[in-house]
Amino acid sequence: MSIYKEKPLDRTGLKTIPLAERPAKVSVSQFARPYQKGEGVMGLIESMPRILAGESVRAVVEALRRAWDLEKPILWGLGGHVVKVGLGPTLIDLMERGFVSGIAMNGSTAIHDFEVALVGSTSEEVDAALPGGKFGMAEETGAWMNQAITEGDAKEIGIGEALITIAALTFILQTRPGLIGEGSAAARGGRGWALAGVVLSLVVVLLSPFASANPDGLERVAADLGFINKGQSAAYQIIPDYTLSFLGQTPLSTIMAGVIGMLVVLALALMAGRSLQKRS
Repeated sequence: MSIYKEKPLDRTGLKTIPLAERPAKVSVSQFARPYQKGEGVMGLIESMPRILAGESVRAVVEALRRAWDLEKPILWGLGGHVVKVGLGPTLIDLMERGFVSGIAMNGSTAIHDFEVALVGSTSEEVDAALPGGKFGMAEETGAWMNQAITEGDAKEIGIGEALITIAALTFILQTRPGLIGEGSAAARGGRGWALAGVVLSLVVVLLSPFASANPDGLERVAADLGFINKGQSAAYQIIPDYTLSFLGQTPLSTIMAGVIGMLVVLALALMAGRSLQKRS
């Protein structure tokens, strides 16, 4: 007679079955095996248990390989922890190898990635920062991300491109600040190269009368193969045979023809450069 008011469980209807008859989710054949030295990454994956996450890893690897072989797009969806635990370089490597066509992410991912690009570090201790009202209150993160998004919207570009642009500029300012202010120096350098090109062209033109009188490569081939006389004359000739008709077949005629040709090319190059500059 029990002193407790609760009665023992009634086991009248309880039935057991042999282990051999019970379906099992896990068997020894699915267990992990020790990794053997020299097996490489695939050996490491194959050594994982064929249960739950271990089998999921294999399925993901196989799906990625199949998509890559078939040249199909590969889209990734990820949260902030992927970036904050340092997997950014791995994602970049996967991009370069063609295993990432696009990434869908949430706001925390953008925040961590932005801070890493900005100062090389990210994340904070929630328990320590939350009670004092400091969690998520970093000045640059909120202000600069908002500025990038606002300016990106004005220029009709997406949030991702806007954040990448300002993060890249910030990185350059921190590592090579002189690059941002080198626009005028680069322009001066460009003008220097242009001047050098003009001087070099003038030297070549002045030396042109001393060039070999033998036919050039195309004419020589045409002569050797016997079809040089089959060519048809052009409808018009601006500077025939690199000379000016009113100066005759003289060294001065060759030099002046070269100078005219150089000036025409220079004018066309300047016009093309200004046109591209206006478009940009």
